[in-house]
Amino acid sequence: MKDKLLKVAIFIFIFTLLPAAPALSTVGVTKKSPEFHNVGHVRFWGDSALSGIDAHLFVFLFIIIPLCAVGFLLYKHKQKAKEGDDPGGKEEEIFHHLVTRQKSLMKMIQQLEEQRGKSQLNEETYQKLKDEYNRRLSKVEAKLEELI
Repeated sequence: MKDKLLKVAIFIFIFTLLPAAPALSTVGVTKKSPEFHNVGHVRFWGDSALSGIDAHLFVFLFIIIPLCAVGFLLYKHKQKAKEGDDPGGKEEEIFHHLVTRQKSLMKMIQQLEEQRGKSQLNEETYQKLKDEYNRRLSKVEAKLEELI
């Protein structure tokens, strides 16, 4: 890091010792470049009631900014309209939720059967839980069929 700083310092020192480039001479120039604004426009602005305000600032504040604001509002309005036209987005989200729930219930039924196989549950509890999970699973599958 110190080496880089030293190199930069040496470069700046040497660069400052170099002689400056000679100034460009305007001798022999017969025609200057045209003015940026038409003289009539400058005179018109100078004679108007707004002559105390810089013309460029006026254009920026009262024309450019409002146009950008209107454009931005139209863009946002169009984006909201697009979101409203896409009801499938909500349906897709509901579908994914239902599929996840279906998988979860099927896994719970499988775990229940594993617990029964290991004799961790009695027959009555097993049957009650399995009926409850199957009831929930059938509701979820019915909702999935409605969406499809």
